Amino acid sequence: EIARIDLPLSLYTQWYWQMDLHNLFHFLKLRLDSHAQYEIRAYAEVILSMVRAVCPMACETFETLVLHGQRFSSAEMDAIKVMIDGKECPLTGRERSLFEDKLR
Repeated sequence: EIARIDLPLSLYTQWYWQMDLHNLFHFLKLRLDSHAQYEIRAYAEVILSMVRAVCPMACETFETLVLHGQRFSSAEMDAIKVMIDGKECPLTGRERSLFEDKLR
């Protein structure tokens, strides 16, 4: 929207771009976030639907691991290892509540 600010409304613009999947998925990760501006999020959703048509396996992996996955800190990973051994979760306070939210 900013790039067209000095152009007349009657002027038709068309543009082409190319990028690798790594950078495309990074763009989508940032722009599909709930904190992103609504217009750019809607634009990213359209791009994601086009990417699904071109490379469905890579897109499915991206959605599963990046968009809908969880990242655990080293303390949380240590807690998971302790819990696998059948012991109580060693985390306390806010750290524990954030950890439990991730597990839900």
